[in-house]
Amino acid sequence: MHIGPDTPLRWPPGVDRKANRLKSYGRGWGTVSARQEYLKALGDLGVAWAQLSMGGSDPGVVCYFDIYGNRCAIAVDEYDSSVNNFQIVIGILRGLANLLASNQDRLLRDHIRKLRLDAHLPEWCGFFGFKEIPERALLEKAHRKLVLESHPDRGGSTERMLDVNHQIAAARAYYDRAP
Repeated sequence: MHIGPDTPLRWPPGVDRKANRLKSYGRGWGTVSARQEYLKALGDLGVAWAQLSMGGSDPGVVCYFDIYGNRCAIAVDEYDSSVNNFQIVIGILRGLANLLASNQDRLLRDHIRKLRLDAHLPEWCGFFGFKEIPERALLEKAHRKLVLESHPDRGGSTERMLDVNHQIAAARAYYDRAP
């Protein structure tokens, strides 16, 4: 298993943040023991790669990991304490490991499908052929290419051109909202 370096918090696209977080329920584990539990849970699950995204003044915690060839994310933003949110991530990983240990492969794969990052991508990403949210310049390049292919003056259809216009409007609205 490869553990990537911890990164500053990067929230998965399409996953809502909590506006009103619950108050911390006590100190709980220390960071060192929480990290040991986290690594054990990842090992029990048989994860190939994992990276933890947390820190700073933001209490949110995201665990990115690869399992069965799927890039997944567990994002937790329930509490106003990153240690409490980290404990929830560990609990989810333990639950997945328990499904694996009890030969509940079908249930495990169903849960993994729900955690897949591409399950949270906006529709326009797939429309323009992206598996993750691209840089705006790459999006504009893909848009120009589709316009040239789809424009009615170049042999395309009006319906297809309307789809392209609708999708680029949604994508631009996404970038305009992004911080």
